[in-house]
Amino acid sequence: MRFRFALVAILLGGLLPAQAAEPPPSDIVTLQNGNIYSGWLSGGPLVLETDYGRVRLPWAWLRSLRRGGEADRVATIHGERLRGRLVAMDVELDRVLDPALTLHTGDLQAIDFGPREGAPAVLPDVLVLQGGDTLRAAVAAAGLQAGNGLDAGRLAVLDLAVGYDGLRGQWSRRDGVRGTGPVQLEGVEARLAGDQALTLAPGRIESIGFGLPAAGDPERALLQGRFPGDGKASAGPFRDPLGQGGNGPLMVRLPTGSYRRGDLQGDGDRDEQPVTTVHIAEPFAISVFEVTFDEYAVFCRATGRRMPDDSGWGRGARPAVNVSWEDAVAYTEWLSERTGRRYRLPSEAEWEYAARAGSETRFWWGQEMDGLHANCADCGSPWESERTAPVGRFPANAFGLYDTSGNAWEWVLDCYAPHYEDHPTDGRPLQDDRCGKRVIRGGGWSFPAGEARSASRWRDFPARASDDTGFRVVREEVSPGG
Repeated sequence: MRFRFALVAILLGGLLPAQAAEPPPSDIVTLQNGNIYSGWLSGGPLVLETDYGRVRLPWAWLRSLRRGGEADRVATIHGERLRGRLVAMDVELDRVLDPALTLHTGDLQAIDFGPREGAPAVLPDVLVLQGGDTLRAAVAAAGLQAGNGLDAGRLAVLDLAVGYDGLRGQWSRRDGVRGTGPVQLEGVEARLAGDQALTLAPGRIESIGFGLPAAGDPERALLQGRFPGDGKASAGPFRDPLGQGGNGPLMVRLPTGSYRRGDLQGDGDRDEQPVTTVHIAEPFAISVFEVTFDEYAVFCRATGRRMPDDSGWGRGARPAVNVSWEDAVAYTEWLSERTGRRYRLPSEAEWEYAARAGSETRFWWGQEMDGLHANCADCGSPWESERTAPVGRFPANAFGLYDTSGNAWEWVLDCYAPHYEDHPTDGRPLQDDRCGKRVIRGGGWSFPAGEARSASRWRDFPARASDDTGFRVVREEVSPGG
């Protein structure tokens, strides 16, 4: 089943045109008939009809336009992504040695925009909408109350979900305090470039970032905003410096403890038996998120390693997929060298301990998939059966870990065995010199909810890479001061 899902995803991903990494020196226009021209476009603003309103985008703000399929897609120089339908327009393409061309909406297949002067300033807030659109805006949240009267003036990031009992949220304050619970929000007015305004219902919004950094991808700014106190308190999440600039993945320390491993409900797979009690004998730290493309790209640039394919979904804060077990191990070895600390993949026992976070239910939040906690084939998320979601879009478990259910399967150290009878019960991995396959855990975007259970196991060849598989890392020898 896994190969069929992966094959379909690869084929679909190959149909999605990639966005240009850097702006070309001039505009490059691809027409529906396959002709390609370069020059400078001029005309009125690009207007996109979206399901949340009509958005006008000035030329100086644009990076790329891709047409076709169910929606036209636009990316801006500030990292925003929008989907909709391009409103009819006529534009002029001025060329250096040839006559100018008049182009109509129906002529266009794709545009890569060159740099322009007078680009609008980056607006202070970030909006992520249902379906994945990302906007820079100035946000006014009407009637917002979240936990003890918390208002927008004290928030860094607010993540929203519509549940059976109303609107719920998970938030980070500017002072580093985080919380979760019911949210009251009457509506949101978002002012975009050119002072245009959108009025959005709360159920349309996934995340709001208030006063986030202007530089870089909005998704990265949201991640930073979720942990505004990062690195300032030894008890909180931390990053190890890489030694030559930059930092490693965001990590959180886990205590030692015991838990029951395997199929506790009696309706799982045979390889989840027998249920055994595991005592995690040594403390460790584990990455808060699955390792992202941004984090993996630092390793690739430093070592000359080829970047994995993103299947046309975009990189940035999405989990680094199409990474083999061997690639993941190489990343941990490089991370150990650069930080001076010992990094590795988690053992299977450590992974389940971290994913359960003290729970004994099918999922860390309860017995049923409720559409609010994970990205999988039937989980009810905007990305299900289509692609990975950016990390951190769903609530964290009690240990503060995100996406341990769904999104991407995660490599662990262990050699696969079809039962737990010979597995160590002290947290160490199962190793075998004749190991054929390595274990992956957690489920993925193209798999049903049953595979996202805390006890669920799968396996794959260590040299194989897939668009449904990534990883997270562990750091050993954790001392109280980091």
